[in-house]
Amino acid sequence: MDNTWTKLRDIAEINAKWLTLFCEEYRKPSGDTCVYWRVERADSLIVVPLFNNDVLLPAPDYRPGIEKTTLDLPGGRVTDVSTTGLAEAATQLVSRELGVPVDAVSDVKLVDGSGTYVNSSLSNQRLYVAQARLRDIDPSRGAILQHPIQDLDHLVAQLECLQCAYALTRFQRTL
Repeated sequence: MDNTWTKLRDIAEINAKWLTLFCEEYRKPSGDTCVYWRVERADSLIVVPLFNNDVLLPAPDYRPGIEKTTLDLPGGRVTDVSTTGLAEAATQLVSRELGVPVDAVSDVKLVDGSGTYVNSSLSNQRLYVAQARLRDIDPSRGAILQHPIQDLDHLVAQLECLQCAYALTRFQRTL
């Protein structure tokens, strides 16, 4: 059975730096038509930073989308999803979000290097997950929170961000 939808027309397109919003009309295999909204977004990378036997997190930050302060792992948008591009992005994200020197970030490994669709019915965005070891830092200085690696289930339960919880769960599978 052919499940292919046929695009009948573009209704609207709104472009911004990190996303494009589309409104399109489609004909389904049943013959019915529907108006469908979708988003094309840059992919995301979440990094699990490790120091000794702890996961490091930046201090909680305000998230306008949910209008509250949340605990999150370092992460951000990526455009180069090659292995090298993701490793470089992971290093930069950890350095920026934890306030540590770039050369303190080492041993970056991709936990999910193929990416997982965040919401395939709405968006083309993929989420990539990496881990990175930190060395020669003092986590007690600055705004770095430490969480014992042996108690990751408790940390997952504290995370409001589904992408961060997913990344930490994917990381747990590697232990």
